[in-house]
Amino acid sequence: MTTNHSRGISAASAESVELEEVITSPNSKKAYTVKHGVRELPKIEVNYAPMTPVGSLPVTPHHQREDLFATPNTERQNPFSATATPGVSRPGSPLLQPTAQSLINPPINKWRFIASFMEFMTLGLHDGAIGALLLYLESYYHIGYVLVSVIFLSNASGYIIGVVAGPYIFNRFGRFYTIGAGVGLQFLTYALICWRPPYPLFIIAFCFAGIGFALMLAQVNVFHAALQNSTTLLGYLHGGYGLGATIAPLIATQMVTRGVPWNYYFYIMVGVTAMSMVFILWAFKPRPEDAAYELAQRRGSLMGSNEEAEPQGLTTALKNRTTVITAIFLCFYQGAEVCLGGFLVAFLVQARNGDPTAAGWVATGFWGGIVAGRFLLGHASARWGERLCIFVYIGASMAMHLIFWFVPQFTVEAVAVSLVGFALGPIYPTTVSWFTKVVNRRLHVVCMSFMSAVGSSGGAIFPFVVGLGAQVKGPSVVSPVVISLLCLMTVFWFVQPKVQRHAE
Repeated sequence: MTTNHSRGISAASAESVELEEVITSPNSKKAYTVKHGVRELPKIEVNYAPMTPVGSLPVTPHHQREDLFATPNTERQNPFSATATPGVSRPGSPLLQPTAQSLINPPINKWRFIASFMEFMTLGLHDGAIGALLLYLESYYHIGYVLVSVIFLSNASGYIIGVVAGPYIFNRFGRFYTIGAGVGLQFLTYALICWRPPYPLFIIAFCFAGIGFALMLAQVNVFHAALQNSTTLLGYLHGGYGLGATIAPLIATQMVTRGVPWNYYFYIMVGVTAMSMVFILWAFKPRPEDAAYELAQRRGSLMGSNEEAEPQGLTTALKNRTTVITAIFLCFYQGAEVCLGGFLVAFLVQARNGDPTAAGWVATGFWGGIVAGRFLLGHASARWGERLCIFVYIGASMAMHLIFWFVPQFTVEAVAVSLVGFALGPIYPTTVSWFTKVVNRRLHVVCMSFMSAVGSSGGAIFPFVVGLGAQVKGPSVVSPVVISLLCLMTVFWFVQPKVQRHAE
């Protein structure tokens, strides 16, 4: 029996598109039609050349026939791209296969990168200021290390809520509205904090921030991980976080040491978030060239995966061993980063009797090291391999932190902690890039949302532990905790499954 396999696309209106797949059998004279409904996509017109009649084709022995649903090794032409040749019949395929986008194709992607860079910078301004303002929050609200550390727990609880809700929001409303919800919650956070609310409301506001950043980060990371040269792009993108975190303690410290109330810093955050929100919503506004690309991402066929994918839930991420191990690894990483960055000023002022202004500059050096590491070491990670480079980065971080811990001399501490930041910086974007290459693309949204939440929980749980210890022993407990977390990172990176890279 010979089987004809063809595809049709009909655009009844600008609001609905039906993908229609028809399989006919000449012997049985039956036709089977499968329709795939897609909401809110622009009108698409595709012309195919007439198919050759079955009777005029040479008869191929059964054992030599190719599977109609197999993916050819050669690159397929994308009928939705601007370079598609009219009238050329598209090979039979169960799913649309859009070609890989790049930073400059389509041109709007460069603006999306800049807008995403601003969002990461906003996240850095958010995280980097907490450590510099920690002592002043304690003084204003008359609380100790334990209660002030609840800020980190509140932020992490927001991330957990975001990871649960994120995949469902994306599957229901798409990337644009998911990002919009995220940046909207960020704006609400700073609008609440800037007028010095009661401490319980302050904590709730930080929960909103966690939800907003979780929704935004998952979409932005997945989008850029699917672009060409993703390792370098993610390194630059996450460098925006380090840049914001470098500026934040410098601005916050200069303000509060000159007598400016701490909440004025969050007035700055209101303005920054408003500009970033407008820019990123304009950049990620749905456009006709995104139709096939986002459809393929929703259905799990982006760049090479031919599996029919139902919307993925949190249980899917939990069943994937690589996802779970990577999430725990990032949990320890963010715990080490936030513990050191959050308690660095308190450690230098109270444990080493340093000057608050000078301690603020040292904190700036730590976050500046993170920026430099993410910008300068991204190419090295891509060239020498992510897995090997992360071992090197962890080892260098550990060595520099031991110098910072055991040599109580201000200049040595400042240089050592900057080098700790330089080695820590590329670990997160390099891990994300490695993960997107070894895990099926249809799992990226839900798995990376899960990893973001677990990682952020590490950035809350371990600073809270440090806060508990600091209440009794002082902020000097931060160094043993950071070294322990770096050791755990080494163990969990070593036990990562030896998987091959997923087909690009």
